[in-house]
Amino acid sequence: MLVIWRQFINSRPAQELTFCQSIDLFGDILNNRIRNVTLIFDEIAYFCSVIPSALQNTLETITSMAIFTMRQCVLLHFEQVRSREITKMRKHLFTAVPLILCAGFVQAQTLQSAMQKAMDEHPEVQAGINARIAQDYALRAARGGYLPRVDVTAGYGRAGSDTPSTRASTGRHDYQTLDRGEAQIRLQQMLFDGFATSNEVARQQATANSRAYSLLNTTERTALTVAQVYLDVLTQREMVRLAEENLKSHERIYDQIKLRTSRGVGRMADMDQADARLAQARNNLITEQTNLADAQTNYLSAVGLEADQLEAPSPFAMMPADLNEARRQMLENSPVLRSAEADIVAAEKQYTSAQSNYYPRFDAELGRNADNNIGGDEGHNNGWEAMVRMRFNLYAGGSNKADLQSKSYLSSQALDIRNNALRQLNEELGLAWNAYNNANAQVPIAQQYVERAASVRTSYQQQFSLGERTLLDLLDSENELFTAQQRLVQLKNLQTYTQYRIKADMGTLLKSQGVVAPMASVVQNDVKPTVQLPGMN
Repeated sequence: MLVIWRQFINSRPAQELTFCQSIDLFGDILNNRIRNVTLIFDEIAYFCSVIPSALQNTLETITSMAIFTMRQCVLLHFEQVRSREITKMRKHLFTAVPLILCAGFVQAQTLQSAMQKAMDEHPEVQAGINARIAQDYALRAARGGYLPRVDVTAGYGRAGSDTPSTRASTGRHDYQTLDRGEAQIRLQQMLFDGFATSNEVARQQATANSRAYSLLNTTERTALTVAQVYLDVLTQREMVRLAEENLKSHERIYDQIKLRTSRGVGRMADMDQADARLAQARNNLITEQTNLADAQTNYLSAVGLEADQLEAPSPFAMMPADLNEARRQMLENSPVLRSAEADIVAAEKQYTSAQSNYYPRFDAELGRNADNNIGGDEGHNNGWEAMVRMRFNLYAGGSNKADLQSKSYLSSQALDIRNNALRQLNEELGLAWNAYNNANAQVPIAQQYVERAASVRTSYQQQFSLGERTLLDLLDSENELFTAQQRLVQLKNLQTYTQYRIKADMGTLLKSQGVVAPMASVVQNDVKPTVQLPGMN
């Protein structure tokens, strides 16, 4: 069809025919080509084969629709030649085709894509990544204790000396002032330091692991926040829809009462009552619209994107069988517990490193010096040395013992922090599980309540028309249905959100959604604490 249209355009001057005339002539040409439908479809298939595959399905659908519509236009053309209605239909056709083409490229946002967006750009996640990278460099700094240390010193200036050698040469107690020069290079290699370096490296490694687990926990909590704001937007949009339907129902009732009152059949009290309920329905709509705006603001803050078209998330394929199973998975996977346990390891290594003060230190040292005019003696003073030196502190005012006791209490503090984290996680998981069971129990009841309320509303409308129900009964049935629908929407939101909440408490939310955590959350050389960790009880 595109080939036919190009041939037609190329064969006509630009200003020769009006738009409607061009359409009519094009219809005549197309009518002749319809006799050979196979040729047209072959041309379309060739055109689709040379375009990108991502557009092929969309263009094939649009082309099929356009061919079908154009065929109908051609048939009508022969029934009503140059009819105004035919011209309008053709104008609508050429207007609708671009809209159909544009609609094919609109993609809705998914919860998984929103979570991945937050993982890549959320400031809290980025702060955790930087903390982990900084700790990796601190680990590299600690490993430098295994390598030799090389120092170079040099100096030049004036120096005055009053030494036995200067007094012997001058016979006076005067300063012998000379131009002094110094140059020295020294290499020092640690041989044994009481295991201070090895324990410091292990402490920094444990701290790096703690930062990685802390980052993983941040990603889990950020993903849970994204799930919450995502579901809130969907929920508030549904709330706005229900409020709009409720307002339409009250407007219909108000118009009905107003008509009755104008004819002298209704009473002014009914008119006032309907007007008051209509105002309440409008206020409900404004409230829900405000709540929706707040939810969209929260979504923008958490995800970094405007809430456009959001797809409803699919339910979880598998949930823990019971609370005990959820607790077992939490103990295995929770990054909060893993981070606290890594902090315990760091505190233990810090305590062991403090014990190095009770050991002697051995260093291998190589030195070379080249000095001039030292000690008031003119001339150069060169030398070298290769030594193994021992340093051992005998007494430091009790500071070493106090430092060791301090590190001991820090280890106990780290253990207490881990145990408290376990309690808090156990509490949070239990509350989430209770909310999940509560929502599962209430959703069927709320669904039944909505169905019954809708049935009552329909019956009251019929009975009100027959004069068997009062206006107050009818308005109450509308409000009861609206309240029941709101409650059902809230319970469904709670039912879905508690599933994400349970997964986050267990530390498996990202994995269950197929979202990739930052590479900085990967733990290497994980070490378990030597202390016996208490369990749930």
